[in-house]
Amino acid sequence: MLNQRLIQQYFTDHERGREFQLFGKLKRIVEKWYNTQVEIIGGDGSKEMRRLVIFWNQKETAASIYEGIRRANTESDKIKAILNYYNPEGSTRYVYGATSKEVYPTVKSHVNYVVADTSSWEQIAAKTLEELPQVVRYVKNHFLDFKIPYLDGITEHSYIPDFIAVVKTDNGNEINLIIEISGYSNDKFGHKDLKRKYTQDYWLRAANNLNTYGKWDFIEISDIDNIKALLIEKINSL
Repeated sequence: MLNQRLIQQYFTDHERGREFQLFGKLKRIVEKWYNTQVEIIGGDGSKEMRRLVIFWNQKETAASIYEGIRRANTESDKIKAILNYYNPEGSTRYVYGATSKEVYPTVKSHVNYVVADTSSWEQIAAKTLEELPQVVRYVKNHFLDFKIPYLDGITEHSYIPDFIAVVKTDNGNEINLIIEISGYSNDKFGHKDLKRKYTQDYWLRAANNLNTYGKWDFIEISDIDNIKALLIEKINSL
């Protein structure tokens, strides 16, 4: 049961389907996890009590097992992206929504307005992205549903970056740059370090290993007044 959940949740290729050829390996991993990592607290301490874990929140249980697999293979294996099986990619062409918030009109963005969640920083960021010649196009991540998954222990969360920009380097290459402004301003869980780690160490490496959606990079900007200089410095380093 947990084997099937792992394959469904983490070992499904959007082109080749579910990787059932891994069933035997995953079965051995699940058995080892079940025998060594499950601690019985309370009850009568019987082996039958251990079986209840199979029925407890299978999504989080599978996430915990997969995190162990991922950590064990970080140094030896290439990180692989797990795409949504039914919707492997998104596009700004599908962005549509109504808002009562302030908006900033755009030229370089495929979406005609930037929605302002605060009084000034979205406007400053959009104005800067519009003015920088290195920025080819950009979008505010609003109604776009672009999310980066991360784990807090065994609990899954989604991090929503602020902007995505396509920037052109000095050698003419175009890079997809994820831009986080003001220290993860939408962080309601207090997981700033986790969001940064999963974005830089896992999501970027997995996305770049696909060789399908271009090259990706990331910048965190905590000083909005210095955003132009920070972006130029980052682009020049790519």
